[in-house]
Amino acid sequence: MHHGAPRSQNRAQSREARWLSVHRADGEIHARGCPTATLGHPLPRPGRVEGVFAHWTWDGTRVTAGTDRYGMQPLFYWADEERLVLAPELRDVLALGAPRRWDDDALAVFLRLGHFVGDDTPFAAIRVLPPGGVLTWSPGAPPRVRSRRPVIPPAPGITRTQAVDAYIDLFRSAVAARLPRAAYVLPLSGGRDSRHILLELIRQQAPPRLTVTTGKFTPYDADVPVAGRLAAAAGVPHRYVDRAGSDLQADLATNRLQQMCTTEGGWVLTLGRFLSTRTPLTYDGLAGDALSQDPHVYFPPVHDRRRLATADGLAGWIIGATGLSPLLPHLLRPERLRRWSLERALARLATETARHLDAAIPLLSYVFWNRTRRAISLHPVRVIGDGGLPVHLPYLDHDLFDLLTALPEQVFADGRLHTEVISRAYPRYAHLPYAEGPMRHGPRVALARARYLRDLLRRATDSRRARWRGHDGMLPHLLRGAGRGPRLHAIDRMAPYAVYLTQLAELTARPGPVGPPPPAP
Repeated sequence: MHHGAPRSQNRAQSREARWLSVHRADGEIHARGCPTATLGHPLPRPGRVEGVFAHWTWDGTRVTAGTDRYGMQPLFYWADEERLVLAPELRDVLALGAPRRWDDDALAVFLRLGHFVGDDTPFAAIRVLPPGGVLTWSPGAPPRVRSRRPVIPPAPGITRTQAVDAYIDLFRSAVAARLPRAAYVLPLSGGRDSRHILLELIRQQAPPRLTVTTGKFTPYDADVPVAGRLAAAAGVPHRYVDRAGSDLQADLATNRLQQMCTTEGGWVLTLGRFLSTRTPLTYDGLAGDALSQDPHVYFPPVHDRRRLATADGLAGWIIGATGLSPLLPHLLRPERLRRWSLERALARLATETARHLDAAIPLLSYVFWNRTRRAISLHPVRVIGDGGLPVHLPYLDHDLFDLLTALPEQVFADGRLHTEVISRAYPRYAHLPYAEGPMRHGPRVALARARYLRDLLRRATDSRRARWRGHDGMLPHLLRGAGRGPRLHAIDRMAPYAVYLTQLAELTARPGPVGPPPPAP
């Protein structure tokens, strides 16, 4: 069983093992930083290593770096024949000399999806290692990067009953491999993923000492009462953690923690800060529903699904489903729109979607390897786990993942696979509801969004920051003619992107000092 290193050790490693820079100049090799590092939390199992982690080694002649099977622990690199920089922080790669030219194709996609795809970053010269990535580099030779992303063949003969039985058994094995030895705190939502984790931990006689819930917008989110009711039925303490402070400040902080790779996740910050001082480890349901539940994402209407058989059709459907592209003219002036055009976005995204057409369910594969890997995984890995807190992710267990990604479409079609698994495995709790359906955007949510815009205006008009006219006058353009209806909707949806682009411009201009290397032995 894996229980994680002592918390103090994890904290020390997360702060010290931050970067490696090697370059050749005048016939000599110059190396700075940490020659050997492991980031995250490898989980040894018979015949393999699981968990979320990245690592590198410099032996004086060669650099070797790698990531976990899914590439969920981001490791950024910039390399040519003469120089290599590795770091988990984008600002460190920039501060160590990486070119700061933006990747226009990548940003064209980002502004329509809210995350990057493949191995893209905001910067053309900086990449993130791929899933199961292996990088090798020696001075005088270009870097070699390859991916060992698992390609799971479809299993068309499996029945729904067989799938449910296998899901129950493999999830139990995944949790058994990640049992704690110390008392711990468990985040609990109103959905299926954390419920499944809680009930299985209880079944294996390892209940949490406390469950915690935070609302994505307000204390009145549906998650809060549903999670509380489940905790009461399970006989474990439950606490609501309020989103204290400014939502804008939370977005600014999480954008930095998540390495400018997604605009999502501000609501996770309070949860991460709460857990950081109260538990030696925790759990997260990353990829649970993404692999086994949501029919609305993976099974669009029949007239749309015909388009999903081609890379171009799938790319167009994905961009259209977000609804962001029509709002960009409210944020960007014409010259920026041309630079980050829809045509650029579609072309870049089609290159990525083409890689998933042979999967059992292409859209499921695309979503996992892109939105889950490049955006949602950053919540537990970089926001909650940034201080060294081990966060176990049982749905990424290799055997369980291989099962779920091989299942045929008919097993998922009614959108109740995960619900059925939980109900059958824990019948005592089958009557309890889930927090389902769209959140009601009532007065409290409207007030929260109004406060966000107020804080954004205060920050933008601060003369010391000189942001108001910066970045092509983006904020005045967004707010011009603010009134009702579509314009207010555009302002609300686009405000986080205005925050993001302002931060990105500041990072590009001033990446800040490089993080400290480890002390000399």
